[in-house]
Amino acid sequence: MSVVYALYWRTGRETYLQMIRFWRCIFAVGFAIGVAAGAVITFQMGLNWGVYGAKTGPITSRSSAWRS
Repeated sequence: MSVVYALYWRTGRETYLQMIRFWRCIFAVGFAIGVAAGAVITFQMGLNWGVYGAKTGPITSRSSAWRS
């Protein structure tokens, strides 16, 4: 979108501006869906983190210690 916007500023053609407006709506919807999904996933991980940590602790702690 930045390239198309730069082309609009450079040439002044309305076609580029229409393309920006079209794709701006699509990116806005995709961003909103990503934010909503990310909030749900974060909440689910927060609720399940204790059980996950208890079951995978012996495995992940060894790999973390190995990396440090």
